[in-house]
Amino acid sequence: MPKFFGGFTNSFSYKGFDVNIFFSFQYGNDLINYNRFLGEKQGQPSSGFAGRFIIESQMDRWTHPGQLTDVPRVTSVGNNYLVEQNSRFLEDGSFLRFRTAALRYTAPQKIVKKLGIKNLSAYISVENLFTWTKYTGQDPEVTVRGSDPFRVAVDYSYTPPVKTYTIGLTASF
Repeated sequence: MPKFFGGFTNSFSYKGFDVNIFFSFQYGNDLINYNRFLGEKQGQPSSGFAGRFIIESQMDRWTHPGQLTDVPRVTSVGNNYLVEQNSRFLEDGSFLRFRTAALRYTAPQKIVKKLGIKNLSAYISVENLFTWTKYTGQDPEVTVRGSDPFRVAVDYSYTPPVKTYTIGLTASF
């Protein structure tokens, strides 16, 4: 569970332009990077793990005595196999996400009346514009499964929120 979570928003208006922004955040949220775990749990061909994807960190894995590395050797048992007993894949999931931004322009009434309508405005909005985080997985915003309040969140590599762009025109007659 994160130590802090929340969001903040603000609105600005100037000469027919309105801007609305919203940010959300989590701080102190530890989670298991399960994608990294799967990529590092490579084993020998007889172990049943051969043929799975391999991630870049495996290029630095331990291969011989005296080698200095923080990546364990390839094995089907031990340090890099049991995710439940290893903090190697536990990462800080803190983040700040630029959730939404919207810009609207409302035409002045003197222009609108000349067009014979009541109101006219144009807008553009963006969702999930950017996420600032040190987390190495796809998305640090992970839901904890189960009802145990002490359970650690696990990132199963679900697709992160997509960036959505919306452009529109509104008119009232």
